[in-house]
Amino acid sequence: MMAAINGQSRKKNNMSNGQSRKKQNKINGHSRKKTSKINRHSRKKTSKINGQSRCSWQTPPDDIMEYILQRLSLWDRIQLRMVSKSWRSVATRRDIRSSPTEMPWLLLPPSESPNLSNNNYISFFSLSDAKVHKLTLPRAFGGGWVHGSSKGWLVMVKGAYSKMFLLNPISGAQQELPSLKTVFPYIGILKELKGELEGTHVLDSVCNQVVLSTSDIYSDDCIVAAIFRDHILALCRPGDKRWRKVLEFEESDRPKLSEILFSCGMLYALVDRDGNNELVIAARTEIFGGHKLAVKFVYDRYPPRLHTVDWQCQSHLLESTSKNEVLLIHQIQNIYGEIISFIVYKLDGETENFHEVKHLGEQIIFLSDFGSSSLSSAALEGNCIYFATNAFNNQQSNLATGIFYLSSGRIKQKIPCVDRSVLLRLGSSVARDHGTCWFTPSL
Repeated sequence: MMAAINGQSRKKNNMSNGQSRKKQNKINGHSRKKTSKINRHSRKKTSKINGQSRCSWQTPPDDIMEYILQRLSLWDRIQLRMVSKSWRSVATRRDIRSSPTEMPWLLLPPSESPNLSNNNYISFFSLSDAKVHKLTLPRAFGGGWVHGSSKGWLVMVKGAYSKMFLLNPISGAQQELPSLKTVFPYIGILKELKGELEGTHVLDSVCNQVVLSTSDIYSDDCIVAAIFRDHILALCRPGDKRWRKVLEFEESDRPKLSEILFSCGMLYALVDRDGNNELVIAARTEIFGGHKLAVKFVYDRYPPRLHTVDWQCQSHLLESTSKNEVLLIHQIQNIYGEIISFIVYKLDGETENFHEVKHLGEQIIFLSDFGSSSLSSAALEGNCIYFATNAFNNQQSNLATGIFYLSSGRIKQKIPCVDRSVLLRLGSSVARDHGTCWFTPSL
């Protein structure tokens, strides 16, 4: 009987111990699950914090990025695009302006290679950092060349002699212009000449200048104007299929279209008349795209002292970007092709007369044959002209570069920050054939 009682007691103790262990295991298991859950939550929270930290580094707040970008040159912003995708999107925002001291870039001519198909990039000399920068051309423009600039866009020529494009080399945006065949149906004959004629020479004799009314080529207000063969003025809008002729002088006539300029919603056309002693402005209104466009023809007048065989004069039109004033500039050279002076005139909007000016304040003029501009900057001395233009000697052209100071009439025959290698490139035969231009970069 005692054995039976002891057996029952052991069973009872075993059951009690088993239940106790089960209860303890359950408590321990619950504790481990709770601890594991807490650890996982802690790791997720830490990971989230670290991720936010990395994300904050990859994409700083807008106010910080704006503060940074406003103090960088445009070239620095181009380099900043390589940091990450998020930085690339912020660095290319057009609503954030770059450093206010951004200077125009001087386009450098192609290499000495006569094969233009090898040109897969374009080179610029930047006055801001005194360095040469290269920009790779989009694949579609490989082998093309620059035929001028306007409002932050390059006028590009590619392939057959009838194809022209607008290209923003910073953003890569592009727009094809109407074919030259819509102005000169016989231009297709040039294709048969193949390599016997150099494309740039042909185009230079066909298209003299292309200008834009605004930098926003996607705006309905954007108009493209061009001079063809010195005697045809034509218009189009980006995306049009044809050029529309506005004016056509007879080739036998003495007047020649020299340069064109959009300013304050009007189109100015500079007309060169040999032997003219009076500067005349003639206005007319064109209906283009359902809108009225005022066209003013400025019949140029050379100073009396230049009416001799010892001096020659080349005229330029440009807009004063600081005051939106139209400026007429006479580039004066001697019979040896040396630039000796510049005379600057300002258009009086009320009397429509040009008056000679001796002082431009802090304004700097950047002058070239295929793209000019002006700006005010504390980084460079004002009241001067940085020129990179062709000077003619016995019907041959030489690219001349330097600085003209209006106050003293002095010419410095070398832009100080341009090194010897750049000067040699600007003085090459390729530079004489292709010309150069000042280019105002924009996003």
